[in-house]
Amino acid sequence: MTAVPRPTGLETHPAFTWVGHRGAGVTVRSAYIENTLPSFEAAIQQGADMLEFDIQMSSDGDLLLFHDDMIGPNHSTGLSQDVMINDCRSDMLQALPLGTETITIPRLDTLFKQFKGRTTFYCELKHHPNLGTDYHHSLAQKCIALISSYGLEKDCLIVSFNREILAYCATLNPSLRYGLNLSKSSPISGLQDLTIHCICPDFEHHQRLVPDTWCGAVIPYNVNTPEAVQVCLSAGYSGITTDDLTLKNVIKTDTHA
Repeated sequence: MTAVPRPTGLETHPAFTWVGHRGAGVTVRSAYIENTLPSFEAAIQQGADMLEFDIQMSSDGDLLLFHDDMIGPNHSTGLSQDVMINDCRSDMLQALPLGTETITIPRLDTLFKQFKGRTTFYCELKHHPNLGTDYHHSLAQKCIALISSYGLEKDCLIVSFNREILAYCATLNPSLRYGLNLSKSSPISGLQDLTIHCICPDFEHHQRLVPDTWCGAVIPYNVNTPEAVQVCLSAGYSGITTDDLTLKNVIKTDTHA
């Protein structure tokens, strides 16, 4: 396997980047509901350099921030049964209270409007195997168009577990930064065929998922202990995605906050 060069015109952040997972994290230690505006605000206050979030599309074409394929009574008191996010209209979804609070599912443009100039954005395009190419192409088109409309081309990393989505994104705008999420079972062959700046492996399996020949950025996820952060620093990785941004207070790194 040949070494994978960084795509032309895409620069690696020179310092260690702390990414807030779905905002201020998703563990029981987090006091905030994931992928919501209060959680994103808390992440910035806790020192996040970048916000990670999940982007899905409603049935009427709005880009919304929500992780699970389904939303139901476990998420909102406004529902009595589970329904697919992609089968619901945006206004219906945004009217649902999350948990027992009045917090609701935010739109991507609301996030950009509120936090532009205060942070950078790790935009994960959610892949749904049960939905076709048209859905995923529309999701990518709308996301990239919105990034451009807010002038955030240099402040966004577009990420997915799905290679085909990233390949299509690169045809729409090859100058944006792209990252491939890698899970335990992800293949690592063919990275040289993708226009990607970054790989984002599950930390538990990072030793297998980061090829010796890869020379782009590496930002592992599920990095939630001081020991794990130190491993990433020692490996020369570009940053981490974490559920515990308080680690930043106890581990000294050269960040660009």
